[in-house]
Amino acid sequence: MKKLFYIVILSMLTSCMAIHSGYITNSAALTSNNFKYLNKSALGKSDVFYFLVFGGLTREAMITEAFGDMKMNYPLKDNQVYVNTAVNFKKSIHYGGIVSTVKCTISADIVEFD
Repeated sequence: MKKLFYIVILSMLTSCMAIHSGYITNSAALTSNNFKYLNKSALGKSDVFYFLVFGGLTREAMITEAFGDMKMNYPLKDNQVYVNTAVNFKKSIHYGGIVSTVKCTISADIVEFD
């Protein structure tokens, strides 16, 4: 019985799981041929750490932080805009749910209008 208890505890402490979710939005009308792509891989990232239920940010705050990171790494100039924006979340659960991390990644294309 003691061995079974240790096996269960060990499996809880070494197990992990990941959950992915996200969505894609478009913020500009790209219907006519008056633009050109400048960058197809602008990225912004944010991550948080949770111990039990303590710590971290809300999903909205993570999106804001990741978008701010993208704007800092890929600033826009006149007549430029982010398009085809994708927001993705990855939640990783470790040690039987005691520790978890959530990573938010925002990716977008940058286009410049004529």
